[in-house]
Formats: sequence, structure tokens, C-alpha cells
Amino acid sequence: MNVMKVTRENAVPATVEATLPPATIDSATQRYRALRLRRTRNLVIQALLFVALPTLLGALYFGLIATPRYVSEAKAKIEKSRGIATESLFSSVLGGSSGSGYVEVLKEYILSQQMVSDLSRLMDLRATFGVPEADWLSRADDDATAEEFLDYFRDRVHVSVDNRSGVLTLEVEAFTPAEAQLIGKNIMGLSEDLVNRMSKDTRDDAVENAKRDLQAAEERLTDLRLRMAELRTRTGQVDPGRSAAAMDDVVAGLQVELSKAEAELTNLLTYMRPDAPQVVALRARAGALQKQVEAEQRRVAAAGKGAVTQSLSEYEALRIEAEFAQEAYVATAANLEAARAEARRKQMYLVAFVQPNLPDEATRPDPVMGTLTVFCIALLSFGIVRLVVTALRENLQA
Repeated sequence: MNVMKVTRENAVPATVEATLPPATIDSATQRYRALRLRRTRNLVIQALLFVALPTLLGALYFGLIATPRYVSEAKAKIEKSRGIATESLFSSVLGGSSGSGYVEVLKEYILSQQMVSDLSRLMDLRATFGVPEADWLSRADDDATAEEFLDYFRDRVHVSVDNRSGVLTLEVEAFTPAEAQLIGKNIMGLSEDLVNRMSKDTRDDAVENAKRDLQAAEERLTDLRLRMAELRTRTGQVDPGRSAAAMDDVVAGLQVELSKAEAELTNLLTYMRPDAPQVVALRARAGALQKQVEAEQRRVAAAGKGAVTQSLSEYEALRIEAEFAQEAYVATAANLEAARAEARRKQMYLVAFVQPNLPDEATRPDPVMGTLTVFCIALLSFGIVRLVVTALRENLQA
């Protein structure tokens, strides 16, 4: 008779159990209970090894071995001047202002390799974090590479930003209160220097652009004035337009005088003899005016009416262009002054309203939180491994 093997996954069916002898049923039940007991015992042993033991070791480390660390805290805001008053640079972060960019730059700088290098010039940072008195898990390795020391530095320096209030919070961990405070002060000082440099570069760029525009406008205006002076020298006229008008006015005036003399002469001849002294004098005056008109017309012709007209056209074009250049120069000069005023008004600076404090007691590591963290990680890892092993076993038995 075929007897089905009793396991935890495959129990004896009721229809088959009714056909089996009582001794066989008892034997299968005992084997099933023994298998279940053995697996439970293995599970407990594994849980003790992979969960309880790491938790116990973590509790021993955080409670007895870990070197206490002191935390120095500082708070600051980046602000920009608004004349007499000031406003927070982060007041419109959610609206997309440029303040969010500056605070992100500052945060990245604090946690960067550049900050480690700058701090190392002010103090022996590796010696501060690598004291022999600290336990080997807490202190920095003497032979750590730059990247490894940067990771360690980021574990000891924490930066957070409240986008709503614009407050930047800095927390520095060290093995002594004085060292924690010193590192915090140095970081705040270097951060202030960075904000000042960024503010100066931004303001200088705006002013330099305005200066270049003013210089270009000045060069254009100077060039036009030189060309106008060259035209005056070439034509021998201070103002070609006025000179041409003056020549026309002279000829027109002489012609008016000649017309008056001829009209008066015609009037005298109506009641005087041609050889009368007044007629003779008036005829001589009319002749002289006629000669003068002809002489002026010859002078105008000799000067060249076309040349005068060409000089006048060239001069007028230069004069109009010079007027526009003068207006542009005045406008760019005003823009330069406005850029300087705007640069002064938008000067940014770091305000540390809470200076790095001198902690009274060590607050890290927290034994309870550290132990709980180890327990959660161990339990989660153990659960994942158990799930993977069970899935593989079922696939192999299928």
C-alpha cells in the first residue's frame, strides 16, 4: 500500500488518512511535529544570531564603547539690503526668486571638498576628528583618502534649510565642546565670505555692463564730433548750413535793394529830366547794386552750389546722428548711476543670528536610538533573507 509522506507543506489528506492504519498515522504525525519543531528551533537560532546578537552588540557599542560627541548649533539667514530696511532673501523662495539658488549654493559649499580644504587651512581638521582617544568607529582614519574623509566630514556636519522661513541650520559634531564650536565658527566665517563674494560678483557684473555701455556711447559721440570738426576744416565753414543761408540772404537782400532803386528811378523819370542830378545819382546807385548782385552770384557760382549743398547734407546727417548719440550718452550715464544704486541696494550678506554655541553635554550618539536603528536594520535584513530563501526552496521543490 502506498503511503503519502507527511510534511508541513503536504499533510495527509482526510480521504487517505481513513484508509491508513493507526500506527502509520501516528508515525507520520510524529515526523511532522519533529520537522516543525526543528524548523522553529532553526528560526529562533537564526533570529538570535542575525537579529538579537547585532542588537546586543549595538547596545553594547552605543552604551559603553562609543565616544561621546558634542553638537554645536548655529542658525543664519541670507539677506539683501533694501535701502534702510532689509528683507529676507528667502521670503519669496516658493515664488521662484533667486534666493533659493544662493542658499543651495551655500549648502553645497558647506558640504563640499572645498569647505574641507578651506577649513584645513584654518585648523588641523584631520587631527580634530582623528584623536586616538576616540573609538575606531567614531574617529577618522589617519590614512583616509580625500573622498573618504569628505564622507566622514558629511557625517559630522549637518546642514538643513527651512524654505518657508529662510533659516539655515548648521550642526557640527566633535569630540570636545570647544572643537565643535570652533569648527562651527570657521564654517560660518567661510560661508559669509562666500556670500560676500557672490554678492560682489553679481553687483560688479551689473555695474561693469553699464560702464561698457557708457564707454561705447562716449566713443560714438566723440567720433561724430571729430567727423563734424573735420568737415568744418575741409569746407572752411563753422556751420555749412548757416553759411549757405547767409550767402543766399546776401544775394536776396541786394536784389531787394536793386528792385527798390529801379522802382524809385522809374518814378523820378515820370516828372524829372533824365539828366537831373537826382536821377543821375539814383541811376548810379542802381548800377552799383546790379554789379554787386552779379559779383555775389559769381562768388556763389565759384564756391559751387552743388558742393555747398553736399557739405550741408553731410553736415546735417552728422548733426542729427550726434544729437542721437548725445541722448544715448546721457541715458547710459543715467543707467550707470542707476546700476550703482541698485548694486548698493541689493547687496547680500549672511546674518548669523544664532552663533555656534558651546555645548554643555554630549548628545550623540543616542544609545536608545542607535540600538533601535540596529534592531530595525537587522530585523529588516533578516526578513528579506528569509523571504528569498523560502521562495528559492519552493521553486526547487516544484
